[in-house]
Amino acid sequence: KKRAACFVMRDKCQYLKGDDSIPEDCKVGHSFTVWGDKFTITKEKLPHMDSNRFTLSSGGQSFDCDCFDHGDWYCSDPTFPRTTLDCKKEPSSIGIHQPTNKIKPIVV
Repeated sequence: KKRAACFVMRDKCQYLKGDDSIPEDCKVGHSFTVWGDKFTITKEKLPHMDSNRFTLSSGGQSFDCDCFDHGDWYCSDPTFPRTTLDCKKEPSSIGIHQPTNKIKPIVV
């Protein structure tokens, strides 16, 4: 599930830099659900566009999604950081992203 969460970050949060406009899906405090588990961004480190790190928390455990540009946008495997995730080989359902902080409409 950690890998799936990093796939979401890879798809939603690419080439970000410090004070630039950061999408809501990539900000600290944003939560999303993958395979029934809630993940929350607890830290972000965006030193330059070619290197983005997000710390995610789920079920009391934290882990990093280190993403970077090397001819394409990659993320390290959070379960084995010396390797990169291969998003093209993983099932398409792994990256299902369901925000948990949806705004509910008010019926008048």
